Amino acid sequence: MASYNVKLLDYGGTRQIRRYGANITKKESEYVEQYDMEYTPDGGYVMKKRRMVDVTPKQKRQSDDYTKEEKEKIISERPEFWKEKKLRENTNRAKGKIYEIARANVWEWFITLTFNPQIVNSTDYDRVKCVTSDFFHAMRKKYAPDLKYLIVPEFHLDGKKYHFHGILSNIGDMPMHDSGLTFNSKVVYNLQTWRFGFSTATQVTDTRKVASYITKYITKELCVVTDGRHRYLNSSNCERPKVYEYNMSSEEYFESLEGVYDNIGYMKTIKIPYTKNKVEYIEIDDF
Repeated sequence: MASYNVKLLDYGGTRQIRRYGANITKKESEYVEQYDMEYTPDGGYVMKKRRMVDVTPKQKRQSDDYTKEEKEKIISERPEFWKEKKLRENTNRAKGKIYEIARANVWEWFITLTFNPQIVNSTDYDRVKCVTSDFFHAMRKKYAPDLKYLIVPEFHLDGKKYHFHGILSNIGDMPMHDSGLTFNSKVVYNLQTWRFGFSTATQVTDTRKVASYITKYITKELCVVTDGRHRYLNSSNCERPKVYEYNMSSEEYFESLEGVYDNIGYMKTIKIPYTKNKVEYIEIDDF
């Protein structure tokens, strides 16, 4: 099994270093043969395609986990603690994926999309997600073939309805209408092609800030009601950060920082909730 205690994420122009207090251990990749079958009228089948599929188990943070005995005791004596721990892990995992996509791309617009209940049942998450996904596919086909988008849901305080927030770039000829309103000195536009409810759009001035901001909509409450479902939508042309993992001694780690001290813009160390680990974050600006 491989392990690391330092992770470098290269977002193109900026980098983020994460140094963990205890090693992260994960299983090596494992591949199996998989066949796609097409059934024939006589009840048989023919092989259409053959490929190798990565079936590596999800990354296991061995240093964060409790021993088998500790886990069994906690589940037996403190079931609510264990439930909250797993919920927090799911929430943080979703936030992390969204943040990394958001940071790795340059965004131009921040949007909000709501649903008119007479047109779309906004309490049906699968329905509103499908409507929103179809809308952006249509926009790429008709107005903006290079459109990039990252869309996340927000769960209303009433505990029933959903709406969406998102960030866009390369909007091509998508029609925007000046609403005549401003917010934080920015002109508020409406997406004229959004026919399912109300919409707003404002121009993004800081991609890093908007990357942090958009993750705030992923709450524990949202993760409970969307359990087992995708919690964000993104176009296939979104960039991902380049990720590098290292196992370093303290001496090696500080030596590796010697050439970038002047470019460090932010440092913070936090304890990872419900685990035995902590992580130090360092932001490096290369431009």
